Amino acid sequence: MKTTEVTWLLAALGVGCSGQGEALSNGASEPGALAPPGEAQGFQVEISRSVASGEEAVICKHAVVEQDIEVSSLEHAYSSGAHHILAYRTDLDPSDVDSTVFECGDVAGPLVYAGGTARHETRFPAGVGLRLRAGEVLRVELHFPNTTAKEALAHAALNFWKAAEPLAAEAGSFFFYHRDIVVPPRGRAKATMRCEIPGDIQIDSVTPHTHLLGTRFSARVIGDSGERLLVDSTAYGDLEQRNFSEPIAVRAGEQIEVECEFENTRDQPVIEGPSKTENEMCLLLADYHPRLERTAEWCTRPGSGALHSGKLTCGEALGCSRSAKTDADAELCFVDVCQGSSRALGDFTNCAFNHCNAECVFGGPECVPCASAHCGTEMSACFAASCGA
Repeated sequence: MKTTEVTWLLAALGVGCSGQGEALSNGASEPGALAPPGEAQGFQVEISRSVASGEEAVICKHAVVEQDIEVSSLEHAYSSGAHHILAYRTDLDPSDVDSTVFECGDVAGPLVYAGGTARHETRFPAGVGLRLRAGEVLRVELHFPNTTAKEALAHAALNFWKAAEPLAAEAGSFFFYHRDIVVPPRGRAKATMRCEIPGDIQIDSVTPHTHLLGTRFSARVIGDSGERLLVDSTAYGDLEQRNFSEPIAVRAGEQIEVECEFENTRDQPVIEGPSKTENEMCLLLADYHPRLERTAEWCTRPGSGALHSGKLTCGEALGCSRSAKTDADAELCFVDVCQGSSRALGDFTNCAFNHCNAECVFGGPECVPCASAHCGTEMSACFAASCGA
């Protein structure tokens, strides 16, 4: 994700750039093991593909909602060895899609479900749930790294259960993803981000997410009245969803801070990215209500994003990245952005993501014209930013 993000960021500013266990090990993971809802109770989406030994597959499938439905709970089951399942809303038209399974990995739209264990259920509080409209296109994503010695079947089934009573509030999901992470060889690193909350909400559950090097994960609400802890875990050793018996209230104007710590036992640096074994992540998933705008759910509002405390201005980071010989060196340039330039860098990349994600693969060079067209003010601010107070 970062390598291509750096590429289009440099190009947009006119700066050049150099270069699990056995699947199907138990009945719960087999196709058909998760019974679908009855016709009047909801619907199921299944996704399946063979994955070669040593292949790390990220596969997706689109599903068209057949009729308006209010959803009170979702559940999934997937093959042993899978890493996660996600479900997104999209802006696609039914005529744009079919039932083909395809390679993916981009953020297709607002998140409606996430699971990181072989079986999981999200049950919303009474009167809260998802509202899906007839003709809406959903995308289901399955991440499956096959570390076994033979071909394996990546399979998942996801159920959407209809609410028994009309909903009083629509649920939303946070997908707070840190874009700037480098864990040095035989070293430690910390990544922190803050996300502005523009409206009063109630948080119903939170799920921490890192990869293998994560040693600590914490998230808290920060406001004028102080801090309230949402989750504190041992990161990769504790990635279970926390369901709150009483929702956590967050007021408009408060922020959610996410912080991850990592320890690298390898001889090579590890950077942010999608691979469970080769990259790292710092990601907070959460269910809440009532639903906010999309940029709030992605932590891509102005002023939201990664916090930096290095020594480089945004312009210096671009020049540093231009001369970098490896992806890790290029990523480190952005990790080393100073506090005074941190917001400018974040505002530009947030703007580009918000405007261009739907029409091009975010980070790819084909996004440069879109970013230039929509984010000229943010580009200029990024290039002019300093490390002063």
